[in-house]
Amino acid sequence: MADQDNRANVNFVFADEDQQFRVGLRSALAHEGYSSIQDCSTIAKLEDAFRSSTPDLLLIDAQMEDNRAFDVITAIRHGELGTNPFVTIMVTLRMPDGDLVKKIIESGVDDLMLKPISTTDLMKRIKALAAERQPFVVTTEYIGPQRRADREQDDTEEGLKLDLVEVPNTLGAKARGEEVDESELQKLIAEANTEINEQRLQRNGPEIAALVADIVPAYKEDRVDDAIKAKVASLSKFAEDVSDRLSNTGFVHVADICGVLSRISASLQSGDSNERSIALLTPLSNAIAVSFNPDSAEFADQVVTLVRQYVEKNGADFAQTA
Repeated sequence: MADQDNRANVNFVFADEDQQFRVGLRSALAHEGYSSIQDCSTIAKLEDAFRSSTPDLLLIDAQMEDNRAFDVITAIRHGELGTNPFVTIMVTLRMPDGDLVKKIIESGVDDLMLKPISTTDLMKRIKALAAERQPFVVTTEYIGPQRRADREQDDTEEGLKLDLVEVPNTLGAKARGEEVDESELQKLIAEANTEINEQRLQRNGPEIAALVADIVPAYKEDRVDDAIKAKVASLSKFAEDVSDRLSNTGFVHVADICGVLSRISASLQSGDSNERSIALLTPLSNAIAVSFNPDSAEFADQVVTLVRQYVEKNGADFAQTA
């Protein structure tokens, strides 16, 4: 951090149920030059803080309200809470539980600190994140700063190149004494979101195809067990994720196909299945998968057209009513 004058411009939000910790941290932060501070004793107050302002830094206790902190972090990273999904997020933890640490890392946070934390250590961590924050990476299950495991491999588990996404870092900008224009920030956020969405879509396409390859034979052969039901649930999740991310990307042309796939998977989850809907799964998933290949745009358009015709001929009433 450049100096205390610049710290005064940082919008610092922290959330912890421990009143003594909040009082002590607020005093320490004020002493270090932070003046825009919001401390929250509940998740509801934290959510209100993100709705009413644009934080540059969030420090949150992992175990707030029975680990609900993870719901908040996920909502922020997926653009469901606040206006900046790339806000710097630090998490505090009372006990070094292995499963909990893994969950924290996989939620998309920037840093993790074990309690009790010292003001000196906290300031060092903030300074490091302001100066050199990790770029974001995208996989089928993760959106967040590049992790150590990501830095040790060139490809993801899906066999796709692990492209890095530079995201806005308002904490760093303000630490350098730069003015953060809200309209310019939203433009940068939109650009980063577009890149992240397209990467997520390209990874979800093959995952959808793999799930369908297991689901279709199981339904045709009447061997739907708990494992297949779990895969149907995953298919529903991926289809919904794809549908949510289609707007403002280069893949708008598959929006209606993803919509039909989403309705079919939801129907299967509810126990309502028929031969026609099962038959639609494979051509739908194939069209989605090929549509996410940037080198096969012309072929993808042909497949999309054929699947639309297939839906109109064999499943028009299903697509409208399912």
